[in-house]
Amino acid sequence: MKRKTILIIEDDEGIRVPFEHLLREQNFKIISAGDGASAIDLLQRTKPDLILLDLLLPVIDGFTVLEKIKNYEHTRDVPVVIVSNLSEEGEVKRGLSLGAAKYFVKSQFSLYQVVDYITSVLS
Repeated sequence: MKRKTILIIEDDEGIRVPFEHLLREQNFKIISAGDGASAIDLLQRTKPDLILLDLLLPVIDGFTVLEKIKNYEHTRDVPVVIVSNLSEEGEVKRGLSLGAAKYFVKSQFSLYQVVDYITSVLS
């Protein structure tokens, strides 16, 4: 069976690196981007099986990245899991209305809970 690929779009290495490590332990292939522009560039060349997306990103914000993901023909159906510090109800609703499959507020969930969710979605 082909290894599933996850694109992690996160500018904070203190969050991105542990996610990469935990997801590799679950036998996922990981690609990552530290800002919105790099993520969009990667998405034009690859189709991950799932995207883990922060919203507070340099260069291009995560909401704009999410809109582009859902507008590209080849990534439209890729599940997007938002993991963000933005916790206002309006921000959560906006992320979900733009097409995110799940929205995790960083302070309310552990990395392990997010990884468990991703594993269940991709298995």
